[in-house]
Amino acid sequence: MYGIERFLLNRKAFEIKNRSDDFEDDKEFMKYLSVNDQHLLLGSQFILKNRDYKMSTDYKTFLNEYKTIYTVAVREGIALKGGVNTGMFA
Repeated sequence: MYGIERFLLNRKAFEIKNRSDDFEDDKEFMKYLSVNDQHLLLGSQFILKNRDYKMSTDYKTFLNEYKTIYTVAVREGIALKGGVNTGMFA
């Protein structure tokens, strides 16, 4: 993940977001992904898991719309668009 981050950072091709600090809740995180046309999520199940257990069903349904690749990284993930721009979250 670090290598991918450095590669994209050097090309100014993404923005860094902290999921805990930048998103109030799972709905806001889901809205960010939708509005920014993110299609591919890379990261651990820990970071991609919903935070509010009451939203588990809605969140799982939402993630089914995405291509998700789980990695062994615990603290970071990457959300990619179909084009050049990307977003990164931690």
